[in-house]
Amino acid sequence: MRTGRVGVPVTPLKRKFACNGYHGCQSHCWIEIYPHTDRHVVIATEADDNPGTSVINMAEHIATFVCKSYNIPMDTLIWMECYLGRDDGSVLRNKTSWDLVRFTKTTGPVWDTGM
Repeated sequence: MRTGRVGVPVTPLKRKFACNGYHGCQSHCWIEIYPHTDRHVVIATEADDNPGTSVINMAEHIATFVCKSYNIPMDTLIWMECYLGRDDGSVLRNKTSWDLVRFTKTTGPVWDTGM
């Protein structure tokens, strides 16, 4: 369990988020929300069994839905994407990776990769 600014435990909300991806395909990822007084950390984790559109390609849509559903102002959002490493022979997927995503009104999402 993580703690907030003054040491008060912060219990995250964790749920499977299902949505229609590109071309209507069924897609899903894991969402964790860590509420704080002035910021809200949301971690979107690509599900290993996701048959559809990846979390990176649905970032704007998922973030908008999460913010509206949980009354999170976009200007307080800290959005992280996580891809869990797996040994499937792919060089790109053999280690866990984290990306910080910033949403802007003019350019859309901007990824700060390599965390």
